[in-house]
Amino acid sequence: MSKKAEIQFYLVFVLIAGAIILAFLVSFGLKFKEVQEEKTTIRVLNNLESSFSELQGSQFQTSTSFRLPVDMRVVCTPTEEVLLINGRSLKSDNLIFSLGNLNEEVLIGFSPDKLPFKITNFFYIIKKTDTYSLVYDNSNEEVVREIGKDFKSYFPDNVEITNDPKNKIKVYFERNDNADIYVIPETEESGKIYFRGGNSLDYYNRAMLYGAIISRENSACLFEKADKIRLDVISSYRNKISHLPANCNYNNLLLNFQKMENLSGKELVDTAKALEKQNEALLNENCPLVF
Repeated sequence: MSKKAEIQFYLVFVLIAGAIILAFLVSFGLKFKEVQEEKTTIRVLNNLESSFSELQGSQFQTSTSFRLPVDMRVVCTPTEEVLLINGRSLKSDNLIFSLGNLNEEVLIGFSPDKLPFKITNFFYIIKKTDTYSLVYDNSNEEVVREIGKDFKSYFPDNVEITNDPKNKIKVYFERNDNADIYVIPETEESGKIYFRGGNSLDYYNRAMLYGAIISRENSACLFEKADKIRLDVISSYRNKISHLPANCNYNNLLLNFQKMENLSGKELVDTAKALEKQNEALLNENCPLVF
């Protein structure tokens, strides 16, 4: 082999070897980045689930702060709740009300969804910079303060109950075309929510109202899922009654459970209150409670 051919051989060898090494390093770097992102995603999900569990188990605390090292978005679909973290889709069994991309420091609130029996758990996630004004006037101040007191207790630095709104999201309790949301209460527990885009939703407890204030039009999917869970819970209670003592009269409860499957708004709340009284009355008859 000539000297010139030998040099050319070594140059080709070096180029090939360099390309192989470079490809290995790039592949290793990408794999390492993927592994680190996967670890971050799992850590975020585990910490988030721990926060949810702590909120459910606490007798006093109803909110907590949480730091997100990456962007996260909550998406509701008809079949499941999905957390989008680092571009990955992760299923969640929780009903989470939130809006848009979440990052850095967020606040998490918790409220059970009741009617009056437990239906499911609602979690609220807002950015630390999100602020809400619940706006009253002279005719409804007492009602608005009562409706909003739990919401303010979850996020005391982010929620004001006022007649002079200064916060980012403004919620009025009368028709107002300039409001981000306006609410027409039928009772202190139920009513109708109207959004700026023209859509509206019925709510039957404050937990649903707070969720709608946070996630706005995105709440419709979560409300539908909560209603499906409600039907499942009602079905389980009706089945439970069939196994309770035959000498106890559960007919009125069965009738109201059946009615609640097809009601909404104030009618649903009124029937639920009647059901609660009927359930409590069972104690006087020495009969097992249904819930």
